[in-house]
Amino acid sequence: MIRKDGRERWAFWQPRCYEQKCRTPQTVLEKIRYCHLNPVKRGLVKEPGAWRWSSYNWYEGRSDVPIAMDEFESLVR
Repeated sequence: MIRKDGRERWAFWQPRCYEQKCRTPQTVLEKIRYCHLNPVKRGLVKEPGAWRWSSYNWYEGRSDVPIAMDEFESLVR
């Protein structure tokens, strides 16, 4: 429940979080980069590659990642 315009309303997303429509490959990459930097911004690690569960290392071409990723090009075709 959120309060907006003096009224209470049900909301799926929290007020500061909302859906992002990714209509171009550039937008998808922007959101991926944003996610890769989140642990750094929160002070959990010093660089994105240090966060074990991030896809950052896979995108950097490393093979020792805990979860295999789909090729980005196949995601945007």
